[in-house]
Amino acid sequence: MLLEPLSINETARILELSPHAPTCILVQRATGGLPAAVHLLKDLLAQRQFPPGARDVLGLTGPAAPGADPWRDRLTDLRLTRHLPDVNIEEIITAAPFATAPWLIPHDATSLISRPHVGRILTELRTALWSTAPKQGGVTPNYGELHPWVAWTLMSALARRNTAPSYREQFEALLHDPDTVNDPARKAYCQLALGRIREVVEAFAASFDQGPHQEWIDRLELVTRAPDDLPLDRSFRELYHDLVTTTVDAASPDPSPVANTITRLITARWLAANPFAIPDPELREIISHGYGEELPPLSRRPDVAALYEVARLAADPLR
Repeated sequence: MLLEPLSINETARILELSPHAPTCILVQRATGGLPAAVHLLKDLLAQRQFPPGARDVLGLTGPAAPGADPWRDRLTDLRLTRHLPDVNIEEIITAAPFATAPWLIPHDATSLISRPHVGRILTELRTALWSTAPKQGGVTPNYGELHPWVAWTLMSALARRNTAPSYREQFEALLHDPDTVNDPARKAYCQLALGRIREVVEAFAASFDQGPHQEWIDRLELVTRAPDDLPLDRSFRELYHDLVTTTVDAASPDPSPVANTITRLITARWLAANPFAIPDPELREIISHGYGEELPPLSRRPDVAALYEVARLAADPLR
């Protein structure tokens, strides 16, 4: 059973930092307030300084263990295989794309569940309360979410693994699953996880003002929570500028203002959603400006208040 998650103020007291300190915000987002993980990161990050957008923060190891694999070590400490004696950590890492989507696979799914151990792994994660209870409503069925510390540690282990099946092989499998093909949000999530930004932008540009803006925002916020396997030694800002340039260059010869704005918004939101990196105020400003300044004048719908509201929330450094 999980303890009640720590608040940002409780995390700050443990770290002996201000709740507004970038390192404190990183730890709160990365751990989801899990006490043991907060204390682990306190020891890891003590007396260290990181620039905004640094992505190699939680992959650090101590000087006494230069060859250690922090991702697997942390997963082992979580005892995810406690009740699955014939399933090892490597198999759980392999199943990470299927387990860490914003909506876990429903109990009656057949296609993905048929993969070795996926169904048993999901059942164990739910039983151990690492997965939240299902919620009703939203733009796509929500079958519960994996705890952020577990989800992102699993995905980090998969993205840095040198053996098959790889991160990209697994997301390709998820992308081409029948349930994904028929779900636009899930499809875009997988495309973004594979770095196929242009396809995601085209889908969101085409649907921008074709329905209620709140539904469009909910879908974009869901999709941009996709993980990535981008280099850890490059900052948010470096990756953002390279990805935007590449996506614009690959677009149609005369992209619309909506497509250009959505390219910047999706790229910034995707990178900023990574809870294992130091928050970057520049990305936060790009997101807030895109939602609140650039998109409303381009809409043909009257319900632009939803865009202004999400822009206000995006400007909050604690989010």
